[in-house]
Amino acid sequence: MAPTKTTDPTKPKKPAADPTDADSSEDVKPKPAAKPKPGATPVVAKKQTPLEVLTAFLAEHAIEDKAALDAFAKCKISSLADLLDARADDAMRKELEEALGSSGSKFGLQRFRDLQTASIKNAQFFAMHPEGKATSKAVVDFLAGKEVLADSKHRDKLLGILLEEEVGSLAALQKVKAGGAVKAARLTAAIAAMDAESGRKFDAITAADVARGAATAPAKVDEELQAFLKDKAKLPSGSEEVLAEFGVTSLEQLKAIKEDPDQAEELAKKLEDSGIRKAKESFDKIKPEEIDE
Repeated sequence: MAPTKTTDPTKPKKPAADPTDADSSEDVKPKPAAKPKPGATPVVAKKQTPLEVLTAFLAEHAIEDKAALDAFAKCKISSLADLLDARADDAMRKELEEALGSSGSKFGLQRFRDLQTASIKNAQFFAMHPEGKATSKAVVDFLAGKEVLADSKHRDKLLGILLEEEVGSLAALQKVKAGGAVKAARLTAAIAAMDAESGRKFDAITAADVARGAATAPAKVDEELQAFLKDKAKLPSGSEEVLAEFGVTSLEQLKAIKEDPDQAEELAKKLEDSGIRKAKESFDKIKPEEIDE
């Protein structure tokens, strides 16, 4: 049996090799990152607290100096809900304005007064639904391109109107324009109340306009519409490309077009101009009640 090796506690231990020492006899390598175990719970980004959401919102509106933030804290404004209350309640607003005015903040008071209620409500919505921020921005950008946004100061107000009607994407707007007459009328009225000309411009936008604005790749009709065009409507080959370019890619959109005389006439003219023989004639014969959704 081999003798057991003992260690002299008084003898100094040999220092570990220094990985930065070029003369080290050991090749020290960093350990590879540990791989997540199968079935392990993924790391989720920490959710912001109401105070963090408020602070980020104020920073977006250039209210971020310590003096101003201390004034909000002094008045116990620690969330967007508190901020809304301070905007709506005369006593709370007066208290906060006095605190901001005497805080030494150079612009805090004026920037608080410049805040729009719609901006705060939108921030509340996106704090709960952050995934909708990009798609909602795309809708407002599209409408701005259609001159619905007469004044850039109304951007938050327009966004608030859209969110109120659950129109947070171009797909949702297209659906409203294709067949949501009641919701479309409410949107038009709300936008017109903000600015009459903007309301008229919004009302003039068609489902086809939205479809073209949303297209990032060449549009194609879906299988149901393709089958209808071929088997029931008897539109000649190539017609589906004209419909897709016009923004009609589903039966629902085709029905909406046929129920709108002006749009139907415009699409019929495009089919005629395409040079596809009998395309316009076949399209004109389609009746809305014959279209199966």
